[in-house]
Amino acid sequence: MTDPTPPVPPRGRIRVLLVGGEGSANEVAAELSRGGYDPDVTRAGSEDALETALAGLPFDVAICSDGLASFGPPLALRQIKRSRPELPVIVVSGMFGESIAGAAMKAGASDFIGEGYLSRLVPAVERELGASRIRRGWEEAAQTLRESEARSNAFMENSPAVAYLKDEDGRFVYVNRRWEEIFGARLEDIRGKTDSEVLSPENAARIRANDIAVLASNVPTQLEEVMPTGGVDRLWLVSKFPFSEGAGGRFVGGVAIDITER
Repeated sequence: MTDPTPPVPPRGRIRVLLVGGEGSANEVAAELSRGGYDPDVTRAGSEDALETALAGLPFDVAICSDGLASFGPPLALRQIKRSRPELPVIVVSGMFGESIAGAAMKAGASDFIGEGYLSRLVPAVERELGASRIRRGWEEAAQTLRESEARSNAFMENSPAVAYLKDEDGRFVYVNRRWEEIFGARLEDIRGKTDSEVLSPENAARIRANDIAVLASNVPTQLEEVMPTGGVDRLWLVSKFPFSEGAGGRFVGGVAIDITER
């Protein structure tokens, strides 16, 4: 006795924008239901109806099928991609051929399925939904990183302490706004320069030796350094720390406060 076909596990609700005739729309919706989806279908049977749907409703996937004499999949695909370039579009058509499928993919379709091969529809939809989730994850991570960088920049630029960053060879990579105010030079003017190009030979040699020691020990260090400010040597309490970036470059950062009056 043959075992009954196991039930398809539910895949959840899916918001579908379906462009095509009523008959083909029903076939597509039925195929999605058989595949375990609960399709919430919005059908657009004209260019105006599609424009209205795209103007306000959220969708997980768009499916362009046959059945409209004057508004076939190629026109619908172009209109969708103009309005929602990120929305995955699957073309289902009885007009099948390598040139037709290639043209659809070139125009932005995520997949092309012949009408006689609707069994490919659910796997194609599942693949595109997975790709969309990954894209959203990357976009959210990138946004979080941008916000974190913006907070870090705002913190450093508004800090009352002098802050700077040099590469392993002693070249300035970054100085904050307080550094620019104290030493009278902009980041654009000193980026890529070393202490010997900014300070006196004696002060530059002493500071460079301290930087090298921090990099060699690979531990944060707090020390006192003399740096000229407005033509007068002043004493600074400096916290220096080494670190590496993902690409392998090594840097030494510094945060300093003026303790001359103490």
